Amino acid sequence: MEIGFRFKIFSLSLAFAAVLNILLWLITWFKFPPSDIPYAIRYSILSGADIFGTQNTLLVLPTLGSAMLIINGLLAFLLRKKEAFLSYVFLVMSVIVQLFLLIALFGLLKFNGQI
Repeated sequence: MEIGFRFKIFSLSLAFAAVLNILLWLITWFKFPPSDIPYAIRYSILSGADIFGTQNTLLVLPTLGSAMLIINGLLAFLLRKKEAFLSYVFLVMSVIVQLFLLIALFGLLKFNGQI
């Protein structure tokens, strides 16, 4: 019974992180269409927008999220039998990374007037 419960936690954590990553890809793709007008990538309170880029530059966020999800998921899978706690730490960190990337993306949406 305990093994089934652990597998459910493992699967649900990985699935939740994957759904957040898919959401990252969809928001980036549809809210930042290819355009001749550059998007603000970095915004400072003192100087305003100071680094600009295209949609390809913004696609770094979901790409980074996908890479972290794959690496953390693979490490969690490899460590699940030997170090169960460490496996869960990797899974939780996958979810946290996706959440922080979503927060950063919503900040970019706000600064670029997309919200």
